[in-house]
Amino acid sequence: MKLKLQPNNTALIIIDMQVDFCSPDGIAGKNGRGIEPIQAMLPKLQSFYMEMKRLNVLTIFTKYVASKTQIPKSLRTLYDEEKLTPICVEGTTGADIFHLKPQKEDIVLTKLSFDAFAGTQLNQILKEKAIVNLLITGTRSDICIDVTAKRGFAEEFNVIVVKDLIATYKEKVQLETDFLQVFDKYYGFVMTSNEVLMRLSK
Repeated sequence: MKLKLQPNNTALIIIDMQVDFCSPDGIAGKNGRGIEPIQAMLPKLQSFYMEMKRLNVLTIFTKYVASKTQIPKSLRTLYDEEKLTPICVEGTTGADIFHLKPQKEDIVLTKLSFDAFAGTQLNQILKEKAIVNLLITGTRSDICIDVTAKRGFAEEFNVIVVKDLIATYKEKVQLETDFLQVFDKYYGFVMTSNEVLMRLSK
């Protein structure tokens, strides 16, 4: 079966565009992470989002939240071993969506892990709305984009990673390149936002 993008069978997933990842005032920016690629991508993502609204494409925002009470056991171990430190902590402005403003018809899902399907209603929502194609955008491409896109493939969706609408820290760009190369060969599709719009407009 050929890939057929239509507004009524496609969903835009905007992953973790949050203050702590994207803003100079967030944890990553204050800690000296190279957030420039994320900031550079933001205006283009904003324009694409508004075009998806015009086409009436379902839009789902995800927010990663480091919960103070509901921490997945696997993640707690990483915190306890000091391999990771919490970011986008529950109840802080760092967890808020940055720059983009979800509209009332959009869905905003809070997730406690990197995978947007894990512990959320994402799969159920997509199936109920007869979605077959996922447009993956947002940050970080080397972690949450990677794991969510591959999980989408495992859940039998056609997954399109929109390569000019994903980003990670400047020092992690090679990891993004590696992810895109592997994903495009084995898991789904890597397209530019213009290529996606051309297919949706046919």
